[in-house]
Amino acid sequence: NAPAFRRKVLLWSREAWSEVDQVGDGSLPSGRFVSGVTPTPIGTVRILGLCIQWRDANVRTGRRDREAWEDHVAYLQGLRGVLAELDSDIPTILVGDFNQQVPRKRVPRRVFDAFTDVFADWRFVTEGEIPGTGRQTIDHVAINGGLRCVVVFGWRGQTDDGMKLSDHEGVVTRLKSD
Repeated sequence: NAPAFRRKVLLWSREAWSEVDQVGDGSLPSGRFVSGVTPTPIGTVRILGLCIQWRDANVRTGRRDREAWEDHVAYLQGLRGVLAELDSDIPTILVGDFNQQVPRKRVPRRVFDAFTDVFADWRFVTEGEIPGTGRQTIDHVAINGGLRCVVVFGWRGQTDDGMKLSDHEGVVTRLKSD
């Protein structure tokens, strides 16, 4: 686990946050989960920022005591309880690095099945090829409740001349309430 002061996830809002949770579930690694409730132009929403471990977390680096996908699946198991406890009266947005493409691509079936089981009640607005990137992404926005997506686009993690900016794509969505 990362030191308590190190974070992989950060959420920002123009308005004040309430119901801030930086743990989620005690089984989740520190710094990879944060949630809060904030007022927005479309109403009050809950946002969960997630960073699910990649396939080789603690396999070839770090503690080196895991099998491929082990920490990824463990995160999903811990997240399951967090999602089940959410107040269904507050529309919720999940954002972050999910470390899987939707639909499935190059992920073992058992891992993708665990993924789809945990997120069965969520709509991935970043499913498929993201306009502006020409590819699928592992960074997602998923919604529930009375929310709908009206715009989704992204940008590549490199400049037109090939300079690498990130190993991730950028993703932007515009959501509305029903």
